[in-house]
Amino acid sequence: MAGMSDTTPDPELDPRRDLDRADRLAARTRTAAWRWVRAYLTGWAAGSVALVLLIGLGGPVGTVVGLAAWAALVGVGVAWARRQGFTVAAAGRRIGVGAGLWAAVYGIVLAVGLPTAAGEPAYWVPAAGVSALPLLAARGGRRRRPPRRTPRRQPMTTPAGHPRHDLDELLQSAVRLSVVAALAGVDKADFRSLRDTVEVTDPTLSKNLATLEAAGYVALSKDRAGRRPRTWVRLTPAGRTALDAHLAALRAIATVKVPRPDDD
Repeated sequence: MAGMSDTTPDPELDPRRDLDRADRLAARTRTAAWRWVRAYLTGWAAGSVALVLLIGLGGPVGTVVGLAAWAALVGVGVAWARRQGFTVAAAGRRIGVGAGLWAAVYGIVLAVGLPTAAGEPAYWVPAAGVSALPLLAARGGRRRRPPRRTPRRQPMTTPAGHPRHDLDELLQSAVRLSVVAALAGVDKADFRSLRDTVEVTDPTLSKNLATLEAAGYVALSKDRAGRRPRTWVRLTPAGRTALDAHLAALRAIATVKVPRPDDD
């Protein structure tokens, strides 16, 4: 901008605001992704308790009712999970480990109890609780990503090498920065969830995604949620590198010192 000193950041640029926005959006999507995983595992644990009690205390009728209810619960749970708008790979691994451990504990509970303690609450009530432990342990605390580590610059007092030159041109758009920051918190997000998180219209998000995709910062893929087509968006390695560099530049800009007139 004409008449602006090289050591003065663009007056429209607010590095602290942009850094705060990026952190909040990444945290929001990451929290949303883990929230549904915890709900899914909690529901599964409750269903396990009910199933074991029905099998152990309900006799043949209870076994039939319990297995039918369990099949329905699993079907509803899988369909619900497929409709969630944010995914993280670590969540899938956690569900897989929880399911494997649950199957082992469930098998042991039935193998020990059915021949020796059928119909005895003293065995089946605590056994039902034990069957849910692997799932409750898997839902545990949400894993946090380690803090983003970016190179720190020393505060500058000279025009040379001002960190504004390191800003990514594409990410100086508030919408595009918001999009990549939101995607940084998860492995992928569907179009609708990303739109609602960033708070833009469909055309605005589509236009900015096209720009980011052309630059290689995001990748798009399609599948179906039931009968509804769905578009997934993920941040590419190049996009993550660009975001990290852009945020590092913003942090560096926030440390720039204006030299005093008597500093010679």
